[in-house]
Amino acid sequence: MKYHFIGVSKLINYAILCGSAPEDYRQKKLNKLSDSLINNDKWHVATFPNGIDEFMLEYALNNIIDGKSGNCAKSIFLYFCTESLLSDADTNIWLCKNEIRKDILQFYVNLAEMCDVDFQIVYDSDREFVREEKLGYERVL
Repeated sequence: MKYHFIGVSKLINYAILCGSAPEDYRQKKLNKLSDSLINNDKWHVATFPNGIDEFMLEYALNNIIDGKSGNCAKSIFLYFCTESLLSDADTNIWLCKNEIRKDILQFYVNLAEMCDVDFQIVYDSDREFVREEKLGYERVL
């Protein structure tokens, strides 16, 4: 069964980018992707360079796929950048000390399919970190 939302004002492309850099750092690949998507006005981007916990990720995905807000997702791009490569056999993703279960991600892939939302997940890795201060971010004390 597919769900179609009536009265939706616009369809939006969402990108959620999740990294595993230590505090005050960002992974180079994650930062480059974030900059390119932010400069493309077709995407609404949320970047979590120092990881995201499973609860917050589910909260974001529930709100994006929900459609009741009047801003229904057209597509969702979920990007994970870990410090080491993932294998197909891995059942969890580790972002810093936060664990994301792949079966939870599969639930949202299935939900998005039922709601006719394009959902793409990309797993990547990068051990190159850059200090946020070098990127022009101010340090919060």
